[in-house]
Amino acid sequence: MADSYRDVIAEKYNERVRKNPQYSLRAFARDLEMSSSRLSEILNRKQGLSLATAKSISKKLNLSKSHSDYFCELVMIEHSRSKQRRKQAAERLGFLKEQILVQHVQIDAFEMIANWYHLPILEMTHLENFQSNPNWVATQLGITTVEAEEGIERLQRLGFLAIENGKYISISPKTQVRSPSEKRSEGLKKYHLQMIQKGMKQIEKPLNPNRDISTLVVSLKASQFSEFKEMLSEFRRSMAQKCDNQPEKDQVYCLSMQFFPLTDE
Repeated sequence: MADSYRDVIAEKYNERVRKNPQYSLRAFARDLEMSSSRLSEILNRKQGLSLATAKSISKKLNLSKSHSDYFCELVMIEHSRSKQRRKQAAERLGFLKEQILVQHVQIDAFEMIANWYHLPILEMTHLENFQSNPNWVATQLGITTVEAEEGIERLQRLGFLAIENGKYISISPKTQVRSPSEKRSEGLKKYHLQMIQKGMKQIEKPLNPNRDISTLVVSLKASQFSEFKEMLSEFRRSMAQKCDNQPEKDQVYCLSMQFFPLTDE
């Protein structure tokens, strides 16, 4: 987390530049409703911020409540004239940092589940021709470079991916995404829908010997469903283990299963 409010401002500016390389510091200053010269002086430590201005900037940066409080306390710890207020700011920063880190983990975990490309990024690290480069990852998966960068950073924060000597290394066990038995996850529903949509796009493409799309319709006793479900689970585990043991991998595949009643329950 940022240790200076100036770092927060700079980070938000860089985020916008990554999304739009044409975005300038002058445009950023305009969005913050201040002159570009003043913004430059703030970033270069030639000017500071008042609490009122800090609150105004946090709103324009669309910071969440906890992030806004954190930003304002960073301003207070540096610019408050009261020694007691600076001490309070330092104490509150510790609490806010812990709170924000918990929120980040929760959001990161949801985003990892909800966006289909996170698990493929992990699998790609096992390919013989893998390149530890967000642009290459984006091109291979058909996503934007920004999505690839954010996905890689998120996998790092969650402990699924490490970077050693510039090389991406998957440090997670083989991951299967399944719907929970008790409570449905909105993230999982989004993930499964995305994978089903990718399967639908494959149907529209020319025949490919390295693709299999098939459907089996059967009748059975509803009481037998759990038995067949376990068979499918065992097949997924067996396939995952066999794929893990294969050398010289050159492609990432998706196996997506749906097993559901067609008649009224």
